[in-house]
Amino acid sequence: MLLSTLLTLLLPTLALTAPTALLGGIDMNRACREQYGSDYLAFVDEYGCSGWKCRSNSDKNKGIDTPRACVSQYGGGATALCGK
Repeated sequence: MLLSTLLTLLLPTLALTAPTALLGGIDMNRACREQYGSDYLAFVDEYGCSGWKCRSNSDKNKGIDTPRACVSQYGGGATALCGK
């Protein structure tokens, strides 16, 4: 009885927070500029989910915070997914 009551309370919450649509890709150059400054550009350093990096002539390579970029570009509640 207690388990079914908990599931009844949790399932609507889980359903409301589940992704409902794919919004598109992340503009990685925009993410680099927003996170590190206007002189940074995006490039692929390695294949995989964290393979995108930001580079400038005056600094070392830096990683892109993809969840932050996703929210910045699509609004609150948006989540970055890793596709292979």
